[in-house]
Amino acid sequence: MLNRRNRVKLIGVRFNEEVAKLLFKICYSRGEDVSDFVRRATLKELANLSYLNSDIKKALGLVKRNERGEELDKRKSSEEYLS
Repeated sequence: MLNRRNRVKLIGVRFNEEVAKLLFKICYSRGEDVSDFVRRATLKELANLSYLNSDIKKALGLVKRNERGEELDKRKSSEEYLS
């Protein structure tokens, strides 16, 4: 039986020609599907907006550790922007 929470939804996205060409070029050079690139970019943005948990942020490479091994968010804090 299908788990309703894990159903896949198809979402179409339109890009202007310049962005589309760049996207195809990057994905070709990485050997990556455009869909995978767009999914990862979307997940990273959702993580940056704090909609995803720390395990997913870590998997996306958005969490780093300090010298004591404590997890730090890779995003700059407001203090870093002001200095």
